[in-house]
Amino acid sequence: MEKNHWNGKLWYAYGTSMTSIEAGEFVPVVEELSGMKVVNLGSGGGCLTPDGYSKGKNKRILMTDDGKEKADLITLEVLPNEGETVGSIYDTDDESFCGCLNQCIRYLQENTKAQIVVIIMILGNDT
Repeated sequence: MEKNHWNGKLWYAYGTSMTSIEAGEFVPVVEELSGMKVVNLGSGGGCLTPDGYSKGKNKRILMTDDGKEKADLITLEVLPNEGETVGSIYDTDDESFCGCLNQCIRYLQENTKAQIVVIIMILGNDT
């Protein structure tokens, strides 16, 4: 039987309702299958951008000292609630999605040794 590398590791999960304890469904499944200990900081309606649904709540949550420096894995689920300003891939501003995402990733790289996974959720198309 193959050894599970993630068993017993610490996972910090950030994101929208799809990650959250209240509405999310994938975090408990991954937690059970992997054996990881999860700190779920998903937020219903959360976003990174100031013009998004929660006015940048998830960026503020992620860029705080909450114990994540001990994490082995950090997931950042993004996109469903962001504002209209997308920006470009190298932006680091406080207004665009790309700028805010780049700030968050750089913060994690500077403040943790965790593996960082960005999960981009897109809305379904009923047409």
